[in-house]
Amino acid sequence: MSRIAGLFHRDRRPVDAAILQRLIAPLRHSASDGPRFWRDGSAGLAYQCLQTSSASDEHQPAAGSPGLAVCFDGRLDNREDLAEKLSADLQADATQVSDAALVLACYRRFGESFAGHLLGDFAIILFDGQTQQLLLARDVIGIRPLYYWESTNTFVGASEIKAILAHPEVVACPDDVTLANVLVGGDPNELRRTCFRDIRRVVPGETVVVTADRLRGFRHWDFDPARQVRCASIAEYAEVLRARFEQAVRRRLRSPGNVAVTVSGGLDSSAILCQAAKLRKAGTPVAPAVGISWVFPDGSLADEKRYLKDIEALWQVEIRRLAYSSFRFVDEEKWVWQVEYPRVFWNSEHEVFSTAGAMGCTALLDGYFGDQMMDSSGHLFELARRFRWLQVRREFLALAGSMSDCSRRSLAQELLHRFLRDLAPDWLMRPVRSIRRLGDSDRSPRWYTVRLRNLAYRRSQQQRRPALRFPSKQAEICYRYFLTAHRLDVLEQINKIAAMYGIDKAYPFMDRDLVAFIMSVPSSVVNWQGISKGLFREAMLGILPESIRQRNWKADFTPLNSGAAARGYARLQKQLRSDCLAVEFGYIDPATLEPTLSAHHAKLNGERLLPIVQVNTLIGLELWLRAFFQRENCSMIGGG
Repeated sequence: MSRIAGLFHRDRRPVDAAILQRLIAPLRHSASDGPRFWRDGSAGLAYQCLQTSSASDEHQPAAGSPGLAVCFDGRLDNREDLAEKLSADLQADATQVSDAALVLACYRRFGESFAGHLLGDFAIILFDGQTQQLLLARDVIGIRPLYYWESTNTFVGASEIKAILAHPEVVACPDDVTLANVLVGGDPNELRRTCFRDIRRVVPGETVVVTADRLRGFRHWDFDPARQVRCASIAEYAEVLRARFEQAVRRRLRSPGNVAVTVSGGLDSSAILCQAAKLRKAGTPVAPAVGISWVFPDGSLADEKRYLKDIEALWQVEIRRLAYSSFRFVDEEKWVWQVEYPRVFWNSEHEVFSTAGAMGCTALLDGYFGDQMMDSSGHLFELARRFRWLQVRREFLALAGSMSDCSRRSLAQELLHRFLRDLAPDWLMRPVRSIRRLGDSDRSPRWYTVRLRNLAYRRSQQQRRPALRFPSKQAEICYRYFLTAHRLDVLEQINKIAAMYGIDKAYPFMDRDLVAFIMSVPSSVVNWQGISKGLFREAMLGILPESIRQRNWKADFTPLNSGAAARGYARLQKQLRSDCLAVEFGYIDPATLEPTLSAHHAKLNGERLLPIVQVNTLIGLELWLRAFFQRENCSMIGGG
């Protein structure tokens, strides 16, 4: 992982070296070397190295022919295929060529469509002096962040928003529409806007082309929701999934140092560590993997210690245990300034990154997104649409049996709600939202102003489902999930936190080939025989300890998180006074703040996650405003 920035003067003014240095200065927190710069008349690129890949990508910006250069942040997973395809364009041994040099060769061969030939996690800024255009591209998953700002004469792109804010022409201003989406719940599918007005993100799978007189974007790659894979038996499906999962883990073990895996003892995270250990034991040339796990009091809902012992016994892999003492929100402005988003993290997140760094790890993998990819209620939806009620009942009982930590009643209520929402067309949901809005104070806390809540409501009425025909409910669920802003926000925030520790955060369950396969199989196969993650369980036979492979419950951290939020409530309330910035900016109603906060305190009883999230976003909003919009923070934004 590295940090990149690009500047393009559309009116042909030469780029000032001092401005380039100013852009990259706020990103030096993640540096292991550099920064380095490249300029050619009206364009300039800046690169801040953080070497977490085994490739020699630190020699950037990489220049090709005169006037052509690229900054590449990422990891190419199809290096061998590209090297073979582009051998005539390469000036050196393909095995010694950096990822950035391969990207340049790909651009020379394919032009603007070059990013569609790249596989992996990446963000790219490339300038072509011959055509006088700057290109920004991002992989379809969106692991690496990339943003831009434009005016008539100036265009700035960068890995982080704070680099864009460092440009003297850019004025930091909150984006009310995005804040309404984030804080109250508006349009969950708004991907391009950020929390900063006029600063946009490059949408995953998109290439943005900037010239002197226009900006245009196009999709260079997308999942094919109509693609279908059919095997003769569940054993064949499991064999293909096993191969895809092994490939996903192996790709993310390309590292010059150790690779850490946060492992809880759950199905997804344990599978990653076990697969990494299996690869290493088989002699595959991958970085060694070590586990990091929080351990909790005996008998608590979060106690998973016994599963860690089973992993160690099966694969002789090291798991570093972190003993739980207490959780708390890291409510400091510097952390919010880092993630550029109104959210605060738990101190446990920082402890994991610190431990990984101390163990010599340059990458950190976890099982996040495993639930979204490997579990599916799609087949129940399809059966219900065909009025196959007896089969719905059988599969529901099997699903409930494989999720013993969730009551049948609550699971049935959740599925019924989702089923009704699935049946309802968009035009019908608009009046439903209007009715729900009248009494839904639970999801729209009254501490937010009427203006903000009304804005969120208007945005919610603009939601639309993809205008596509899907061959299965499974394909639709997966495809729509990738269009949610929440998924992308989480990826970008954790990427920025990891950069503080010099660590590359990666997610095997977000591997493009793995996702494409899961999207293409029948809905009935994913939860095979009605069992949660049934296909994945079949694929992990011989890789996971049987105690984990057949596990039918998940750890519950809600009571711990609720208790931590409740204990820290008095400290948080001190920051949310009637003269706080959230009130000054018109997001919080001072008349309702104190009574609604007091009433909300009682909801932190360990039963539900939503109250914790609402406290988090409220304090996150205030800290975010302080970090970016107070006079004394201007020097921080400008990098000093």
